[in-house]
Amino acid sequence: MSCLKSCGRSTSISAVATEICMRVSQGSDTEFECTLTDDQGEPIDITLDTVTFTAWDFIGGTQQILKTNLPGAHSDPVNGCTVFSLLISDYPTTSNLLSWAYEVKRIQSGGEEAIHIEGELLASPAGN
Repeated sequence: MSCLKSCGRSTSISAVATEICMRVSQGSDTEFECTLTDDQGEPIDITLDTVTFTAWDFIGGTQQILKTNLPGAHSDPVNGCTVFSLLISDYPTTSNLLSWAYEVKRIQSGGEEAIHIEGELLASPAGN
């Protein structure tokens, strides 16, 4: 189950182990909010959890981006919300469209890990 909606400052993603294609521009900073939910679509309390966003050049390939939100850094942890910022400096200098694999992973305080969102990250060259 997934839901993409545009809100004032970001795109909100609510998902359980689902695949979502994200499109961003290499020429601008992009902020997006992820809402982690359970099998019934209810928000998961991530107050004590770490949530990571990782992008690779391809599945099993070289890591290109790693963003980590530790406990205390989530936007609304009781409701499963955390915000990631992809900065212009996170992308290599290129005039080509980048197509990377990504995942959003929850790491619970006890060490259990679960991938909640995965898919393709398309990064258009600046100005496109």
